[in-house]
Amino acid sequence: MINRPPARYKRGQLSATFAAGKSGAGSTPYHFSKKSGKGFTLLETIIYIGLSGLILAGILGTVYPLMSGADSISKSVTAEGEALFILRKVFFALSSVSSPVPIAVPSEGESGDTLIVNRFPSGTVIIAQNGDAIEVDGVPITASRVTVTNFRVGHIAPALGVPRYIELEFDANGKHVGPVRKYLHF
Repeated sequence: MINRPPARYKRGQLSATFAAGKSGAGSTPYHFSKKSGKGFTLLETIIYIGLSGLILAGILGTVYPLMSGADSISKSVTAEGEALFILRKVFFALSSVSSPVPIAVPSEGESGDTLIVNRFPSGTVIIAQNGDAIEVDGVPITASRVTVTNFRVGHIAPALGVPRYIELEFDANGKHVGPVRKYLHF
């Protein structure tokens, strides 16, 4: 318990008495206890900070892989969606072919990076890779956040009861798509 000075001192005298290290009535200075019961010691504070740091490191170690995993899944889903969109566009261009020679490029039995389809009555549709995008009649159909490379189109002739077909393959954000076949019935 803390010793208190007698109540007879005035305010100014009390501070001067403490500064001189006197108790007031006698010559014995006040002795304060090392721990007054309030607050933490330096060692306790360091331990609490260290434990808090370990807990935060554990939480971040768990959350970071979840966040980076969600980002990679999002990129993969975007690439797959873009690949399906490209395939639907090509299949739509091939859906109403009606001409003596519906596929102008590539020739039957060959492959290339451009597909030219003769459609009636709208004329020709040109599907090709330009840089890292796929274009239909010069208009990009791929999103800017998806890089398309290695676009190949094969025109396979009918043989042994298998109808003529177009075979597509490409890479979308590094993920290989194909070969995908579209059978042509005309």
